[in-house]
Amino acid sequence: MFNVKNKTMPNRQSNVVTITKLRKEEYEVIEEGQIVKRYTIFATCSDNRTRRCHLWRYEGNQKEFAYKLLDAMNNKSSVRFIAFGGFSADNWFGNIEIVEKYVPNDLDIALAEAFKDLDSLA
Repeated sequence: MFNVKNKTMPNRQSNVVTITKLRKEEYEVIEEGQIVKRYTIFATCSDNRTRRCHLWRYEGNQKEFAYKLLDAMNNKSSVRFIAFGGFSADNWFGNIEIVEKYVPNDLDIALAEAFKDLDSLA
């Protein structure tokens, strides 16, 4: 879904975050004698990292992808960024995954309760 040079490297995923701000940079390049516009999308996230995507490398519908990002930001959806070609998902992305809100189960609650006194010792 994303054109990278080294397709043998693993895909990487970010921690779950929300998108707090989106912006784009537009610039022109000459390609086969024609001036072509290219876009880079910057997503600032709840973990205070800004991730970027060179939109011209996205092999799907670029407009739909841009709206998917905008909807995720407007809905304050929890997302996981996916970087391809071995790149760090803390800096780059080629797709996002919408993550359902996490609801702790009984084991999570029991472990949190059991270890809460240890947290106060730190």
